[in-house]
Amino acid sequence: MAAVMEVDTSPQPVSSLPEWQQILKKITMTDTQKSKLNQALSEFIHEGCMQDALYNTLVDNRVYLDFGMMPSSNPASYRTEIKGITFANTESITSASLKEELFHAWQDAYYPGGTSQYGKDTQGNKSPGYANIEFEAKIFKDIIMPLYCCMAFNIGSAPDNIIDDYNIWMRSIQDNPLSLSDSDYQKWLNLFNQYTHVYSSSLSPTLSSPQALRKIISSSDCF
Repeated sequence: MAAVMEVDTSPQPVSSLPEWQQILKKITMTDTQKSKLNQALSEFIHEGCMQDALYNTLVDNRVYLDFGMMPSSNPASYRTEIKGITFANTESITSASLKEELFHAWQDAYYPGGTSQYGKDTQGNKSPGYANIEFEAKIFKDIIMPLYCCMAFNIGSAPDNIIDDYNIWMRSIQDNPLSLSDSDYQKWLNLFNQYTHVYSSSLSPTLSSPQALRKIISSSDCF
């Protein structure tokens, strides 16, 4: 049986805590799963500057997360109802699984009212803004994964020329994320919403620019 551990989230010097416990509220995992989570988070933090910046942003803003297990078709999921990340199985606890879900955790903390308002209802209907949230997270993931870029359109039906143009644009953003403009972002958001039907929704005008992503970029010393 997985053990449940509660963590004291009262203010304390973060330097006194192991890396993974600095963003931990509660964990329901076996010892083996905890060890894999510790390894996955450490790998995530140390594999790139933007990853480290996201982690530090979570720590600095005292974003504490639940970690647990839940069978799913996705390796990992950020769950707004528990403010935490669940993994489908022990093998899914990897740094790759954390990339998008940790960014979703930051979006939930950053945007007023959280991101549950942009999710799905009990019937699976998507609320306005669902595509906005998903696209911004995928942009973050594409920026930090130069060897495996660019994946935002990889499960959609976009024509090859659009995918090729997105890849060119994303490579330019990787070179200089500070060049990410609202006009370009909105262009690709609309195309993502048009061609990636699994995420398509009414767009939210309050999420028309990648403010959560920009906060990480501007507060980092990566560029």
